Amino acid sequence: MAGNDAMALVSNGPVVDGTEVATLDDADQILGPGYVGQLAIRGDYLFSGYFRREDETARAMTADGWFRTGDLGFVHDGELYVTGRLKDLVIVQGRNFYPGDIEAVVGRIDCVVSGRVVAFGVPDEFLGTEKLVILAEETDSPINSSNETVREIRRQVAQELDCVPGVVRIVPARWIVKSTSGKLARSENSEKYLRQFV
Repeated sequence: MAGNDAMALVSNGPVVDGTEVATLDDADQILGPGYVGQLAIRGDYLFSGYFRREDETARAMTADGWFRTGDLGFVHDGELYVTGRLKDLVIVQGRNFYPGDIEAVVGRIDCVVSGRVVAFGVPDEFLGTEKLVILAEETDSPINSSNETVREIRRQVAQELDCVPGVVRIVPARWIVKSTSGKLARSENSEKYLRQFV
């Protein structure tokens, strides 16, 4: 039975015939069913490597022929579930946080525009870790000031995820970049943030 903080996930469907899917830990060891890790594939239709790029092939492939997809997820009852991208993972003081979890918490706050929140990590060389950055667009409510909204975002993220954001910034309407398919473009938002605010 799922707890109150469980997140519903939609299956991507069964694994295609002739293809194997594994979930790998950081040492390329295969995890058991239901454990989240980096998804890797192996099969009849998989390419053998990058043309004349042994270095890229070595980064992408394990010694026993698994291709590291860069996606995080798991397989349950023969169905594939993708939970995020490895490059989007925010690592704060050795703890991993999914940006989607952070964005969901902030998006539930009344004075924040749902779907117009983005979270990502930026390197903090002084602390030797990443700093969590949260950007949010605010509703036009005259009740809350931006300072109150920032305090509420900090409070909710700390309370629900046990993580203290390094930067919380309210940005103008339509500031947050989305892809043509309507998904949050985290790397583009990170670059835009670094250009405009750092």
